[in-house]
Amino acid sequence: MLEFTKEVIRLRKHHPVFRRGKFFYGRRVRGAEVKDLTWFRPDGKEMTEEDWTNPLTRSFGLRLAGDALDELDAHGQPLADDTLLLINAYWEPLSFVLPAHKPGLTWETQLDTREATGKSNRPSLRGGDTCEIAGRSLVLLKLVEV
Repeated sequence: MLEFTKEVIRLRKHHPVFRRGKFFYGRRVRGAEVKDLTWFRPDGKEMTEEDWTNPLTRSFGLRLAGDALDELDAHGQPLADDTLLLINAYWEPLSFVLPAHKPGLTWETQLDTREATGKSNRPSLRGGDTCEIAGRSLVLLKLVEV
């Protein structure tokens, strides 16, 4: 449990998207290609009002778009810290279709709660690929350049 907690603290420290000083809007911000915050169903489609009110909805994804941070790194370059949190509250494993993105980028696992330490050796995945999530667990992915 200690190693897992250390890993979560490290992730928060290294991902500016988790330390925002501003609220998310749920829309495109200043010319960004994607919304700053988007909720997804396991089939990869954006959640609708019906999905939110469906009592059988037990799993969803949350994309936090780093290009909407409006912050700069130490070199004056815009921060890009896109993350995707996949949550499976159902008791059986479930496959999520990952959202599409620009060519040359892949989703890399940052945290997997099915592992005692939270660290995972999952391969990188592309938009449109499926990601298997264990029952009652979550996986955090980061968008990285290939």
